[in-house]
Amino acid sequence: MGLAENIKSNLTTAMKERNEVKKNVLRVVLGEVSTSESRSGKKMTDDEVAKVIRKVIQGNDETLSYLMPENENFTKLTEENYILKGFLPTTMTLDEMKQHIAYGSGAVIQEVKAAKSDGQAVGVLMRFFKMNGKNVLGEDVKELAQHYRA
Repeated sequence: MGLAENIKSNLTTAMKERNEVKKNVLRVVLGEVSTSESRSGKKMTDDEVAKVIRKVIQGNDETLSYLMPENENFTKLTEENYILKGFLPTTMTLDEMKQHIAYGSGAVIQEVKAAKSDGQAVGVLMRFFKMNGKNVLGEDVKELAQHYRA
């Protein structure tokens, strides 16, 4: 079952359980997915759906930075983020990525250092992690590339 189908299934469960917060946030995500699919004319991949989820979480985080913890919306947005994070695949931390590279090939570090630009260095690292079946966030890979190029 794909990520979008998993969200739809959870939406049905949330509706049966009368869980309003979960129901509403999953509808937002599915609405974004549906809009994107209708605009592009193709079904979204799990990675693309995960990007939508991260975008919603990021929006919630921005709003949370302006709210006080005693605000009822603070609690609601925190709960929404907790729900949404449960749909995302676990990704490696920066330290785990460094360890994986250290145990892997030193040639990767040399390739990163030899890259003509930061973008190419990020590409080298992304290929390395994909080849090894690891889930990583682009922003973390960018930070790691800058670390090795410094």
